[in-house]
Amino acid sequence: MRWMIQDTKRGMLVKIPIIDTDPNRGTTGGFMPIWINKKPGTDQIQTMHAPSITWNKVFGPVPTYRFYYYPTTVSTLHLRVAESVQIEREALAMYEDERLFGKDIRFFGKLQYNIDGGRRFYGIGPNTPKKRVEIYSPGALYDLFYRLNTGEANYAEDYILVNLSAGVPIKEGSNWRIHGYNYYTSWKTWNSMVPNLPAWFDTYPGWGPKYRQQTEILGAKLEYDTRDHGTTPSHGEYFKAYAETSMKGFLSVHDFQRYGVDARLLKPYGDGKRMVALQAKFDQAMGNAPFWFQSGLGGKQTLRAYGEGRFIDRGVLVFNFEHRINMYSVQLAGVETIFEMAPFAGVGTVFHGPERMAAKYFRPVYGMGFRAVAKPQVVGCVDLGYGQEGMAAFVDINYAF
Repeated sequence: MRWMIQDTKRGMLVKIPIIDTDPNRGTTGGFMPIWINKKPGTDQIQTMHAPSITWNKVFGPVPTYRFYYYPTTVSTLHLRVAESVQIEREALAMYEDERLFGKDIRFFGKLQYNIDGGRRFYGIGPNTPKKRVEIYSPGALYDLFYRLNTGEANYAEDYILVNLSAGVPIKEGSNWRIHGYNYYTSWKTWNSMVPNLPAWFDTYPGWGPKYRQQTEILGAKLEYDTRDHGTTPSHGEYFKAYAETSMKGFLSVHDFQRYGVDARLLKPYGDGKRMVALQAKFDQAMGNAPFWFQSGLGGKQTLRAYGEGRFIDRGVLVFNFEHRINMYSVQLAGVETIFEMAPFAGVGTVFHGPERMAAKYFRPVYGMGFRAVAKPQVVGCVDLGYGQEGMAAFVDINYAF
């Protein structure tokens, strides 16, 4: 532990090796030193600098710089820039505050430019195969195989995103809030470069735009929140119901609607060092939503044994369970850091509509999470999940839910 964590005058230096086995990107390795600075005279984190250099056999070296600033215990500014020698790059600015200007206003703002060359698409539906299906067609003179539009293909997504949200209590002191939000994207696709996978535009012609398409989504949500903190909660309940729309001709080339609910329960027990965490999430799109705005199953936020977007359809239903166990806590450079283990399990499926949901397409996963929690602002996570297509690892910050 001493070689990894070193005290400094204002905080600490944490040296972290990176080993990530994302199902979409393959194995990535690297190194990330993190400088953590405290507010003078307090035990609260004020800033974090986290540069890294990683290497992936497909995308090569990727230098990345991350900066976190915590003006208060309930607000965060996050900046990130990355540039690979191949296809990928990112510039991100994100700010969230649970008490904007000292008022009871919750605000979220995000501006991002991103090119991700590791995206995968398998077709639409709850049972799309991982490998492409080929059918022998003796009637075809020049092409003996007719390939169905199902099975894995690799593409690069290139988008500009602006996301703004603000919410206020229904009445003073209430745990119920009403939010309005705006979500704008300018999105296009490229042929990417993952070897041994079919070219995107040849495999799924017409599915992804070669030139930018803009989409403007306007939405509202009703939220109930009794958690003691949004990032590092130790107890409480959370519920939101939302509805949103994209109208063709109003800053958008798409015409669709979406609605859903997300419910969570965090219940400590015993001496408070153990907690049961539960989540149930339902999402349904209607109208002419393109596949990148339909519901996805897979990734850290849904099922942690599949790559992001492994299964896609208009609707998704997911249940997740975690048993978070406080193994021990220690003062590191004056900041209390809690180390957790969290066995987890989950199950979920996608569907065209709720009436077409089928039990045989529910995908179970189980695994183990390892967390370092620096209250009240930071959670570092390593989640190892196992499902019907093998094991996956996700290395990130913040809880999955």
